[in-house]
Amino acid sequence: MRGLDNLAYAGLCLFVVTLSGGGDGRTAGGLALSTWFALIPLGFVTLRILTARRLRRPTSIHSLLLAFTAWVAASSIWTLARDSTLTRLGTYIALLIFVALIWELGVTTTRIQGLIVSYVLGAGIASAMTIYNYLTGQSTSQLEGQEWDTLRYSVEGVNADELGLIVGLSIPMALYLLITSKNRVIRMGCWIHLAAGFIAMFLSGTRGAMIALLAGTVLICGPILSRMSNMQRTIAVFMLPAVVCAAL
Repeated sequence: MRGLDNLAYAGLCLFVVTLSGGGDGRTAGGLALSTWFALIPLGFVTLRILTARRLRRPTSIHSLLLAFTAWVAASSIWTLARDSTLTRLGTYIALLIFVALIWELGVTTTRIQGLIVSYVLGAGIASAMTIYNYLTGQSTSQLEGQEWDTLRYSVEGVNADELGLIVGLSIPMALYLLITSKNRVIRMGCWIHLAAGFIAMFLSGTRGAMIALLAGTVLICGPILSRMSNMQRTIAVFMLPAVVCAAL
């Protein structure tokens, strides 16, 4: 039983890395790459539930999410754009399953932190690929094979706005890991991602994601600064102008 649980959690972490790294923009066998990886934790969790015959009790938040998805499903009866509604319904069902997997497997603080590390890792990969595309002159329109050209950059198969939101959400997570993780490698990776992430966001040219980033950073800034060591504050002071110069 414990083996199934560990395998399911490892698969969930792999799925999170793939998703935040732009895996939903690449397809294999007609399905998004992230969808294939999502089958790993889903399969192991299903086996565990069938074997143990138990399920973690959901909360009122899960009931609200389920009710919202059910309402969207009901709207398919009177919608004027049935295909679009069904497509969006499929997205909401996938997100609902994703939330259920996190709830079922993220039962400890260590596991929750592991999922956050996975998201930041994936976003860091996406940021590095975006910077690489910029350095090699591959804009978003060129990657998509469009005739028009813009100065926006992203990962192949991922919309620039989507990339900006993915990276923007990862910045507060990286700040959180800086003060909570005791692993030096993780902390160093967070510093690198903070620099690369900001640059990737600027290259994506996404205004909405920038607002999300500012909101998330402002909310977490106070607790983060109060718990940072003097060394971390010194690094932050020197990193800020360096990121600005690199973005310019």
